[in-house]
This record gives sequence, structure tokens and C-alpha cells, in this order.
Amino acid sequence: MPTRHPAEELCRMATEGSLPEAFDGWGARGPDGDTVAHAAARAGRLPMGFTEWGLSDRRGRTVAHAALARGPLPEGFSEWSLADARGVTVAHDAARAGRLPEGFSGWALADRQGRTVAHAAALWGGLPEGFELWDLADDEGWTVAHAAALAGSLPPDFSRWSLSEPEGRTVAHVAACRGRLPDGFREWALADAEGRTVAHEAARRGLLPECFEDWDLADGQGRSVALEAAEAGMPPHGFYLREPDSAKAHDEAAAANAPGRSVVAAAPASEPGGKSVLSRESEPGGRAGSSRNQATGGRDPEGAIELGHARKGAAAQGEAFEDGIPGANAVTGVEGLPAAELVRLASEGTLPQGFTRWEAADHDGRTAAHAAAWNGRLPPDFHRWDIADRDGRTVAHVAAYRGHLPPDFRGWVISDAKGRTVAHEAACWGGLPETFSAWGLSDGLGRTVAHTAAEAGRLPRDFSRWELADREGRTVAHAAAESGRIPCGFSRWELADPFGRTVAHAAARRGRLPADFGSWELADHAGRTVAHEAARRGRLPASFDRWELADGSGRTVAHEAMAAGTLPKDFSRWELSDSKGRTVAHDAAHAGRLPRDFRGWDLADRTGRTVAHEAALAGRLPPGLDLWALADKDGWTVAHAAAARNRLPQGFDAWSLADRTGRTVAHAAAAAGPLPAGFDAWELADSEGRTVAHVAAEHGRLPEGFARLELADRRGRTVAQTAWEFGRARRRKRWRRPGQVGNRALAWKGAVIRKDLAFTYWQAAGLYRQLFAWRGDDAFSSLVGQEPRGDVDLERREVVVGRVHCEDRDGGGGQEDMVSRG
Repeated sequence: MPTRHPAEELCRMATEGSLPEAFDGWGARGPDGDTVAHAAARAGRLPMGFTEWGLSDRRGRTVAHAALARGPLPEGFSEWSLADARGVTVAHDAARAGRLPEGFSGWALADRQGRTVAHAAALWGGLPEGFELWDLADDEGWTVAHAAALAGSLPPDFSRWSLSEPEGRTVAHVAACRGRLPDGFREWALADAEGRTVAHEAARRGLLPECFEDWDLADGQGRSVALEAAEAGMPPHGFYLREPDSAKAHDEAAAANAPGRSVVAAAPASEPGGKSVLSRESEPGGRAGSSRNQATGGRDPEGAIELGHARKGAAAQGEAFEDGIPGANAVTGVEGLPAAELVRLASEGTLPQGFTRWEAADHDGRTAAHAAAWNGRLPPDFHRWDIADRDGRTVAHVAAYRGHLPPDFRGWVISDAKGRTVAHEAACWGGLPETFSAWGLSDGLGRTVAHTAAEAGRLPRDFSRWELADREGRTVAHAAAESGRIPCGFSRWELADPFGRTVAHAAARRGRLPADFGSWELADHAGRTVAHEAARRGRLPASFDRWELADGSGRTVAHEAMAAGTLPKDFSRWELSDSKGRTVAHDAAHAGRLPRDFRGWDLADRTGRTVAHEAALAGRLPPGLDLWALADKDGWTVAHAAAARNRLPQGFDAWSLADRTGRTVAHAAAAAGPLPAGFDAWELADSEGRTVAHVAAEHGRLPEGFARLELADRRGRTVAQTAWEFGRARRRKRWRRPGQVGNRALAWKGAVIRKDLAFTYWQAAGLYRQLFAWRGDDAFSSLVGQEPRGDVDLERREVVVGRVHCEDRDGGGGQEDMVSRG
């Protein structure tokens, strides 16, 4: 049915549930871009049988999305494929909230990144029993099974551990990394593209079972599982880490087990005197407790052998030993020095040729390889770039940071503990070669190498892959623009992120738009244009003249510039208005930025409120301007606006100006603050008969000595009654629990009066001795002080205040009222 209400009023009615039953204007949009249906959905007020689920707001979120955020969708809902601007469907949101219906079959619905509803359900543990579509993959090749393994939501009988992503990582690898492999797992030999097995991942984290036996499983570089476990500080029982002590041993180790190291079995050796040097305390049966395992929380059930550095005492005696194991590997010279000394020598570049103990680390976790890489002292044939320090930062990262990578370096994909690759490090500090092309490599946050290079201003001149985006949809061009690194001649200003914010928006924020830029109307999903972004930061050119461009709520560029204080001094288009009819002059009047020669005081918005009203509310009307009678559609004058903010000038006398309800300027002034000392028009009344005195009494602003307490409105309510009710309300707010000193009752001539009632009423109403005339000196102070004095009689004067009736002692009657109503 047609309606006369504006869209914002309809949204309010929808929120309150007061729309008529046959209402059909659900698509009407409010100033924020939300429809009436969105407002009703968020409040849970959608009627039965509602069908317009596809209505969307400016962000693309449909009514179904809004209703689902409030609670379950109605039974029989079938429009699960409705998607927002990012491609996220209603089914995705329902899967995350655990609100998919039984028998749901649209698991393959995908967003723009290819992530299906099944992925969302797997990450939140919402997959049903008997689910079988484990091989559904997103755009990066990540399957539902991988997501479930990551979240630990795989079923107990899951068996498809060999499912892999493009890089070869299987579901078992992900589960091993998260420590979620089931008991009885046997497929330890599953390998990724680099040949790294599931057993390697589990060994690195100390998650191998006690019954594990395949210690000789090797990855693509020949590193065995035993070596992986030993380097993690958790070697198997009876094994220790061995360094080759000769070229022959090095060749044998390289052929058998990776770069120069091996894990060999050995019985615990002891020093003369029977004390074991393998651990701090030797256990029966040859088991030795590891000090490293103690430092790592005791994760060595087999009592693995300590892999420490050479002992200074043994080195001083010239004893041949390695890692604290005498006779296990005879090494002389530099190789036998403590790790801290090796790190120092590596930093100085005094290590001999053929040195192999690059992983020796000092107390800060810095290895000899890191120290050499920092100072550019690595040998030309160095190849162990993946050695990591205590923080997970590799040797290649340090070399890239310092610019010491060799020209033929190829290990760009080596990453640190946070997933940042060597290519990211080199891109940040300018170490990428001219032939580099792997710009799409991403770190743990999804940021590509191109993003890093763009932020650092290291992109090559011929770079063209500006559309590369991270996980949040932010392109390389956005990164360059936000960093102020947009190259000259760039033209792809329209590239947008998932929220519609273009590269031009980002460049406008930094003031990096070219002088000949002309696409000011480019807007994001909320309708905010590039001109709005530039105006907010004072980046508009002097020749800009498209002040009428408006965003989704109708707010023009001129309004934005006025709010930011960036309007030019010669601006003259004060009549430009937003969707509510509020002009630029209204905003300027509120902020006190109107020019001295301004003449358009009668410019009005849709409610009829003029620029003069706005200036009066802000106290910014120029002196001598006589526009007090200028009124809006409700008759509310400029004088009312000034009085409501207690900003009427001295000598003002047009108190009788009234709006359509009869409320005068004096009423507004009495509600806002004390009236002038000489004010005498207390009898001015509105359409309900409420006088100015009523309003002043209601706010506790009657002057001392006020005598016209008998003034009454149309309902017969006097000024005295209004003042009493005000005092009672104040008293109630100040009351504490009964029985306190402030609430004790005083017996007074047969009547019971609360101490704080009398004080609050008298003090707040401002009446003092007007309602009661006391005989005797300082009788009122006696009433509200410590104790009443003497036998003081009341005059025969009757006054009615609210529900309390006070007379002399022979009048009776009202004493009970004072107790019960007080």
C-alpha cells in the first residue's frame, strides 16, 4: 500500500513493529542505504510469509544475511545462494553460525575466493555425520579435509589422509602440524612436493608415538626423521647428533643424510671417575636425562642424550670430543670451541675454510651462520640458508636484510616462523634481481611480494601486475597508493577492493592524485566518491568545481569539505543540500564559518529550520541581527532556538513569541536556565495552560521570594504542587537505605516530618519561608538542624502542597498524609 512516511520513518516503524499488515514498501532505503526490510530483519520483525530476501544494502548484504545474524531463518527457506558483494552466501553465514538445516545439500556454493560452504562448516565444526565431499577445494587448492584438519573437526574414522593441495601438503601434514593425528596413525611416509613426510612434521613438534620405528625416513634433501627429532631437542633413545670430523665423513654424511650431519647410535660415555657427560644425571640402564629436554618441558620420554656444546675443561685439556661426548667424534681446532666463541669468530670472518658447525648458537639464539650473514662473511659455497634462530628467522632473511645475498640465490620461498619469505625481505630492502618474476608469493597474512615491494617503492618500472590482491582483496596498486608510491603515468585508478574502494580513493587520501585527474565521481559501495576522500583531507585542487557530487546518503563534497574546514575562502554555493535538505550554510553556521557578508539566513531544510536557527543554537548569530521571529514549519522561532541554549542577548523582550503548541520563548528559556532578574511575565501560558512559572518550578528555578504560587494550568495544577513534586523527585534520588541519619523522623507538634524531606523540599523548590510562617528566631534552621527547639506553634495559615496538607494542631487531617506520602 502507498505510504506517506519518509524512508527513515519507515525504518523506525519497522524496528518497532508498527508497520501495517499489508505493507509492501520493503525496498524503501533510508539515508544509510539500508532498506526497511533490513531494519525489520535486524529487529526480528519480519512478517510471516516474507519473500523479498534478495533486497540488498549498499554493502551488498541481503535481508537474508541480516535476518540470519538475528536468529534462525524461517522453516522452508531455500534461497541459500544469495550473496553479498564479497560473494559470501547466506549458506556461508549459516554454516559459521551452525544454523544450516538438516539435509542441506548446497555444500559446493562458493564465494569469490572459491571457499565453499563446506569449508566454512569444517572450520566451525559444523559438518554433518557421513559427510563425503572432502575433496572440494577453493581457488588455492585447499580442500575441505585440510580445513577440517586445521580446525580439528575430522571424524574419528577419516581415512583420506593423502588428499593434497597444489604444494603437495596432505591432510595428514596439516593434522600433524596441529597435533591432531589420531591414535594408531600409520601413514607416516606420506610426503609433500619437497619430499617432507608426515613423520618429519610430527618429529619436529615432538608428536611421534613411543612405538615409532621408521627413523630412517628421509625428505627430499636426505634429512632423516631421526635428524629432525634430534635437532628439535628430542632425539630417539640411544641416538646423538654427530658432526663429520673429516672430509670423508662429510661426504658419507652428505650422501646418506643431508648437509654434513648425521644421527648415529651410541652408548652413554662417561668421564674418568664414572660421571656421565651426556646428561646431568644418568639413569639405570644407560638412560641419560637431557638438560635440553628439561628446558623444553621434559618432552623426552626416552631420556634422549643431551646435544650440548663442547666443554671448556675438556677443550683446555686437548681432549678430542664433540658436543660433550668424548671420543664420539674427534675434532680439533676451531670446531671444538664453545658455541658463543664460534659465533664471535663467524662475525669477525675468521672461521677457517671447510667450517661446518654453522648451527652453533650463543645464549641469544643467534647462530654462527646468522652472525656471518649479518656481516657478509658467509663463504661462496654456503648453502644452508634455512638455518633458523630462536625467533624462527633464517640465515637467508638476515642476508637479504643486509643485502648480502649471492647473485645466483634461488631460495626465495624460504620462510620464517611467520610465513614471511626471503623474497618479501629482499623486496622490502631492494635485494630482488632484475629477472625476479615470482611476485605472487604470499606470506602468512596473504600479502604478496609485490605488495611489499610496492609499499617500499621497490617495484620495477615495467611492473604491470597491479591487480594482484592479498587475502583481503587489497591490490598491489592500493598498497602503492596508500604508501604514496604510485608511479608517474599510472592509469588504473578504477581497481577496487571488495568494499569498492578504488586506487584513486587511496591516492586521494595521501594527496597523490595527478594534477590532471578527472575521475572524481569514482565511488565505493557506500557511494563515497574520490572527491569526498580528497575534500576530507584538504587535497582538492584549487580549480575543483564539482561540489554537488553526493555520496550514498546525499552528502555532497561541499558538506564534506565544510566539516573538515577545507572549503576555499571564495566558496559561494551555500544552497547545496543533502538528502535531508540541510544546506552547506547550515553546517557553516553551526561551525561558525559563515562569511561576514552572508545574507542567506532564511535558507531552510525540509523541516523548515533555517540557517539562522542553526546559528542561534550555536550562539553564533551576529550582533544586531533581528531575525527572532523567523520560524520553521512547527512555528519554532530563532528566539526559541537561542533560548533553548540559554543564549539570548541582554535586553531581549520578545518573550511572548510562541510556536504552534503555544510554547513561548519564555518557556524555553525557563527550561534552559534562570530567567533574567527583572522578568515578570510568569503568567504566559502554552496551549495546555502551563505557565512559565510552572516550567521554572519543574526545574527548580523559581526565584527566592516568589509569591504567585496559586497560578494553575488547565488541569488545576498549581505552581506550588509542581514545586513540591520537583522537591520530592530530588529527595528520592538522594535517599539511601532506611534507618540512616539522613532519613530519621522528627516528632513535631503531633505531625511526623522527615528531616531530609523538609530540607530537600525547602532548598530545591526555592520557597524557603513562603509556604510556612514560623514564630521564633531561626525556627526553620531548628527544623532541619539537630533537634527541634521549644514549643513552637504554627500560624493559622493553610497551604496545600501536592498530597500533603499542613494545618495547626487542631486541624488534624493531613498528618497521616505527611508520613505515608513523604
